[in-house]
Amino acid sequence: MSDYNPTAERSIESDSQPVPWTTVDEHISLAVEAFALTKRTQTDAERLAAAYRTDGRAPSVMAAAALYAACQLNDVALTQAEIAAELGTSIPSIRTHYQQMLAEVGADV
Repeated sequence: MSDYNPTAERSIESDSQPVPWTTVDEHISLAVEAFALTKRTQTDAERLAAAYRTDGRAPSVMAAAALYAACQLNDVALTQAEIAAELGTSIPSIRTHYQQMLAEVGADV
């Protein structure tokens, strides 16, 4: 019998401490709070992420790409490097998925 418990708190073990398992929307919310962004930017990021197929992709990367795209759409001066540092991902990951996201959902930046 499996030890899987769907109601148990999920986490990923890192070298220093457990890292909470979070959704794309949770990552977006945390970044919006950290950067003091507007609700409109948050809503746009959440909509972009929801419209883009995120299956099998890291939630932090998808959130970072969606957040960067939303910032571009709302004329918010936030760099890929700043977002990558906050969400623990890489600039190339943001760039790749940001471009794919915009192409897939048909948004113009």
